[in-house]
Amino acid sequence: MEIRVGLAKGLQFYADLTELTVTLGSATRSFVSERTRREIGGREEVVSSSGHFTASTTRCETPSTPATAIRTL
Repeated sequence: MEIRVGLAKGLQFYADLTELTVTLGSATRSFVSERTRREIGGREEVVSSSGHFTASTTRCETPSTPATAIRTL
């Protein structure tokens, strides 16, 4: 009898955990989508108000040599 009770509690725990995970995933996708939409909308607003987009979109590269290995002379 104790095994069945424990099993039922475990199953309920994992069912609740699954539901929370699905809800969190959905909320995360929604958040990212909204942020992306706002960012794209902001860029279009800048372009339409100034006639061109001047912000730099260059990606910074990670140095190939770690900072601890660089020696100053």
